[in-house]
Amino acid sequence: MLSSTDVEKELAVIQAKLELLRAQEEEYESLIADITDRRDSVTRDIEALERKGKSIAAMRIPVNWLPNEILGQIFLCLTEKEWNPDAPSSPLLTDPPITVSHVSQRWRAVALSTPYVWSFIHFRGRWNEARVRIFLSRSQCSPLDIIYRVARRTELVVEMEGVRRFLDILGPVLARLKQLNVYTLTPDAMWPIVQTLNQPTRRFSNLRSLTLSIRTFDPTYTTAGGLLANNQPGELYTFSRTAIPFWSHLTSLTLEELPLFNLPHYFLAKLTYLELCHPPRKTRPSRTRYQFRLSSLLHFLSATAVLEELTLNNTVPIFDITLADEDAPSHTSSAATPPVKLPCLKAISWTFPLFGEVYHLLSFINTPALEKIDIWVEDRTEASWRTSQHPPSSQPASQPTVIDYPSVEELCFQCPTGDECSISSLRKFTFPNLRRLELTNTIRSFGSSKQKPSSETPRAFPRVETIFRDPRLFLLTHLAVSNFEFKAEHGRAESVLGYMPALTSLSLESCFGTANLIKVLGERCTVDVHGAKVPRRAGRSGVRVCPRLEALSFWGCDDLRIGPLTQVVLARNGDVNGAERGELAPIGMGREPDPHPVTSTDAGITGAEPTREKGAGGGNAETATPPRVMGRKIRPLRRTAMRQVSSTAPFSAGELHPPAPSSQSPILDFFSLAHEVAQPSPILYTRIHGCALICQQDSVCLKELGVTDVVWLGDE
Repeated sequence: MLSSTDVEKELAVIQAKLELLRAQEEEYESLIADITDRRDSVTRDIEALERKGKSIAAMRIPVNWLPNEILGQIFLCLTEKEWNPDAPSSPLLTDPPITVSHVSQRWRAVALSTPYVWSFIHFRGRWNEARVRIFLSRSQCSPLDIIYRVARRTELVVEMEGVRRFLDILGPVLARLKQLNVYTLTPDAMWPIVQTLNQPTRRFSNLRSLTLSIRTFDPTYTTAGGLLANNQPGELYTFSRTAIPFWSHLTSLTLEELPLFNLPHYFLAKLTYLELCHPPRKTRPSRTRYQFRLSSLLHFLSATAVLEELTLNNTVPIFDITLADEDAPSHTSSAATPPVKLPCLKAISWTFPLFGEVYHLLSFINTPALEKIDIWVEDRTEASWRTSQHPPSSQPASQPTVIDYPSVEELCFQCPTGDECSISSLRKFTFPNLRRLELTNTIRSFGSSKQKPSSETPRAFPRVETIFRDPRLFLLTHLAVSNFEFKAEHGRAESVLGYMPALTSLSLESCFGTANLIKVLGERCTVDVHGAKVPRRAGRSGVRVCPRLEALSFWGCDDLRIGPLTQVVLARNGDVNGAERGELAPIGMGREPDPHPVTSTDAGITGAEPTREKGAGGGNAETATPPRVMGRKIRPLRRTAMRQVSSTAPFSAGELHPPAPSSQSPILDFFSLAHEVAQPSPILYTRIHGCALICQQDSVCLKELGVTDVVWLGDE
């Protein structure tokens, strides 16, 4: 047993060892902390290098070179492109914002930080309310583009409940609407939408485009009678004089099967685009069905003072009024109406009217600035039941015989060639400054190589004189023809292209007998200007028609061969080596040279055979040489027709030589034209798409003949 002294000694030794060990422990802990710090530092460096390595590796993909701002704009463009208001309703459609936000972490961050990407919201069928609220939250304060579309075969109760939920969600954000498209099946579901738009406390300060469509043909308004309340406006051409709110900026409006006058008048004040769709009815008028009348249409148009584009989609009004006679007393006829003046209207598009309705409706609209007309005339045999909607046969004497459109530069005309009356729908109009023309046969009587040919005889292209009142298209530069046949009759091709001396582009789609038309483009001639031949370019001689032609396009012309096309290019481009082919001889199989070369007088553009009247001394009449258009003689117009188009005729029938060109008369300088005939423009562009008899190897030879741009595409 240890004594007390020994115990103290042992405790002192143990205490000393403990202090030594604690000191070592602190030293080790310090070393461990230092090592841990170094390890953490190495870990951080590794992570930083890994991130940098991934960033550098990502630079291999070019899209990652773009900054976030540009990437966000790309997402916005993608969303706008894929956001199609006319797309069918489908639960399988995926919104572009959701797609791009699931590609990568960076793309998701960019998408979430770009509110405009989430401002396009489509309510499809049985839409998800939670998804819509997420889009509204992520769009922040950006303007909204909304589509509401009800699925087909939806019961009325379900449709009404969906509209109620739709309005509840959009109630707080109505002021943010920029575009609103609503498609319902019944008028009952559309009625709450119209009521919301008419609320005086609502401000649609961002609304620019509005579409209201009832997708049921000839709907009944039994329970939604409020939509028919304003069907008969009280005073024609007079809207409420209430001031237009400063926040009203609606510029585009589309109404389908919705009665007019159901929107606030200030929605119409700044419209630049208007589309109406009210198909003709087979049913008799009733109190529960809407009748689209001409008087209502004119009243509606009178409120659109700045309208620039009007589209009547399968819409023909009931002609319940006649054109007012300005010379007659105002109390003579209550149904007589003056024309509506639309000073800013630039384009009219109208589908499926009958031939008589075209002239009758346009006579009620005064459009001094009109630039484009697009009309699709319907076949009378297919719409015989619409005879009740024909315009009245008796018209006042003040109705113009011919409507002149001096500012129209583009015309698209589609009609069935089997109906002669439909073809002549344009004969009551004049287009002295027409530059673009598109003619389409709506009855396709023959198909492409992949389709079975029709047993019906192809429709021949009508003479230009049967389409236009004045066939002389002096300023026409672009011509497109679809679904016609060109006969091999003598002068048929020249009777078409001979009226178009300024043509630069010719496009033929699904046409038959194309070679019969283009062969005249390869015919050559000599040009004599005041007794001296115009010098020719190396490798080329003069051409008969269309000296400015530079572009040829062929789409689905199954009987076209490379031979006739090559002959046209040879005549206008010549030999690239400088050697002329066929010295001054028209191209053809054994065709004789032109016995009547084009002279300076022939190169002038005239519409009648100039004659010399008897002088004061009573001499005999002297007949001058018949004028020609680049080698083609044009028949004189009848005196009655000449008087009716005197405002557009370049000069009178009694003048031997054309006057000097002026800004008000579309006359080509005959001397310059003669030089152009002698030195035609080369063919620079050729497009061949779906022509069965021309392969890609055949089109290569066109480049060897000087055509700089050749596009060949086979059948799709």
